[in-house]
Amino acid sequence: MLATNPHHNWLRLQDALHSDALRPRHETVVLVDGDRTLTQEDTSRLFLDRAGLPLAPIKEAFGHHGYSYPGFLFHASVYLQVPEPTFDLLCQEIAAAVSFYTGAAEFLRRAAQCADVYVVTAGVSPIWSHLLARNGLDSVRLVGGIFPGARYLIGREEKGLICQHMIEQGRRVVAFGDSDVDALMLQGAEKAVVVVNHRCNDDLLPHLRAHSGLSQISHYEHVHQGIPRIEFSSAHQILERGYACR
Repeated sequence: MLATNPHHNWLRLQDALHSDALRPRHETVVLVDGDRTLTQEDTSRLFLDRAGLPLAPIKEAFGHHGYSYPGFLFHASVYLQVPEPTFDLLCQEIAAAVSFYTGAAEFLRRAAQCADVYVVTAGVSPIWSHLLARNGLDSVRLVGGIFPGARYLIGREEKGLICQHMIEQGRRVVAFGDSDVDALMLQGAEKAVVVVNHRCNDDLLPHLRAHSGLSQISHYEHVHQGIPRIEFSSAHQILERGYACR
């Protein structure tokens, strides 16, 4: 059962971060959002569509609660209406139908050679587990909730806390994201990369204007003025001082 409040949720997430499976081993940590950062599609939205679940109640909950824990808890409850065998089958089907942005999978692969790389998703995490496996990205670790038996959720606050946790562990953090849900994670990172989305990151950029290590990746015609542009194919170069990640 998921925690009923953000404090207990964070305690459970902290336990997971201290486990051997998720404990960082390199100086540099890379935190990467999933939907619309690594893929054009929102895989969680695809899950709702295939499961025949309504989006409107989720929008209403976030409209009422904002991107806070009660909103994400309700968000999760909608997905968890799907029984377990069907849940995993839908995750597999969606992962098989979705592709990474050009260069994104190779970026993750190269980054994992010199840094601890985590996909940190507020969406349906088994979709990302299958997607990473399908692309041979076993060295990339996954932090996410929304699946039967999950003990914690990931939301806006949790993404920021994960970033801060890594910094407190003496790690240098590089973060990638596309929306306001990623704002605290990107704010705390030494280097923050905005991946331009279909809404031109309108809800994210106001939180990052003062960030001194900001850059962008764009697969759309729109490019943000005044923000250095990079590509996934060369993004590994920003991960370590002296361009040690080859």
